[in-house]
Amino acid sequence: MKEREHNYDLLRVISAFAVIFGHVSALFIETFLWDLHDGLPANHPLFSTVYTAIPRFSVPVFLMLSGAFVLASSRTEDAASFYRHSLKHIGIPAAAAILFGFGYSLFTGLVLDHTGVMPAVQALIAGAPFYHLWYLPVMLGTYLLAPWIRRFKQEVTPEVFRNVSVGMLVLGCLALWLNPPVTSHWNIGEAFCYTGFFMIGDVLREDAADKHSGGWLYILAALILHIISGVLLYRALLAGMDRTLAEHRWVMSYAPLTAAASVLMFAGFARLKKAPDTGKLAANSYYVYLVHAFILDVIVRISRSLMGQRWLTHLDARAAIPLLSLLVYLLCLGAASVLRKPKHRS
Repeated sequence: MKEREHNYDLLRVISAFAVIFGHVSALFIETFLWDLHDGLPANHPLFSTVYTAIPRFSVPVFLMLSGAFVLASSRTEDAASFYRHSLKHIGIPAAAAILFGFGYSLFTGLVLDHTGVMPAVQALIAGAPFYHLWYLPVMLGTYLLAPWIRRFKQEVTPEVFRNVSVGMLVLGCLALWLNPPVTSHWNIGEAFCYTGFFMIGDVLREDAADKHSGGWLYILAALILHIISGVLLYRALLAGMDRTLAEHRWVMSYAPLTAAASVLMFAGFARLKKAPDTGKLAANSYYVYLVHAFILDVIVRISRSLMGQRWLTHLDARAAIPLLSLLVYLLCLGAASVLRKPKHRS
């Protein structure tokens, strides 16, 4: 039996926590912009922007992890079998999350926020019934393409596959970065642009198979790039740039600094041959991703109802963001363990 690669399990766990960390940080940035507009003292906004930039490797890394193992498996060549397996383990939970997100948005819109039905319907049509679920159409699109990518890999030399993967990554990121932000995530074109990450994960895993050093240098370089992008985001927001445009320019998954940092992060962990056994935590990562934004939203709503609109995000951002992220992650682990139990009984 092949020995489990604990370095990838660890990266999967860190990426799941990083997603939460980024979304918690975004709440503090939102309050910082409100305070800036109202002329109030800022709550360590540079920390908030750097904090939200550092974990942006998470979504590209999730795609690279999927590609690293899906494209390495000969079972992926049988499209029908691969789709059946993916439907059970990936597709059904994704569909459930999309339906739940739509229902949650309907409930909050009708009962709590009094915004009506249309915002929830429009978000569903756009492919993001809740803000973090935009990733699911992209991920599902890459999985649809996986058997054909695997067959292409088998038909060409490793060098050709590497070059095509790099080209897909660069061109896909540039296509997303140089155009306005995507408004419909059901568009298969967005998934196609992200396919480069999916493919490069396989390339990097194979490249690191016989390499046992340098991992921490890659990870350090990735963190430096993320910090630079966070500072650039901070300066853009201070200069008055629209937040959506500022994030699109500097910290989204396809932005040059973020894309480069994500590749370096994956390459670094691929070279870490000694890592703790985090397999049990890693097994929950997909479900942690699916539920985390809902849990965070409930916490924020309770806080705002009891303590005021900005109380939570006026806590010292330097400590509050990590601590709140840890709380959400632990709650997500509990929820994930419950959601995964029926699968193990079947």
